[in-house]
Amino acid sequence: MPAVKDFSTVHSLVGDLFRMPSSEAEWKQYELSKEQIERGEDGRRVFSLL
Repeated sequence: MPAVKDFSTVHSLVGDLFRMPSSEAEWKQYELSKEQIERGEDGRRVFSLL
């Protein structure tokens, strides 16, 4: 029986289902709003990322 890969040691993409954004414009869609950051800074989780 083959060994199971320990993905906790992998720090990169492991497949091609998703593509890593390659430009600043592509990353911009994931930027948190000022309100989301402020909510996160006062100890609560950020629930709405998009």
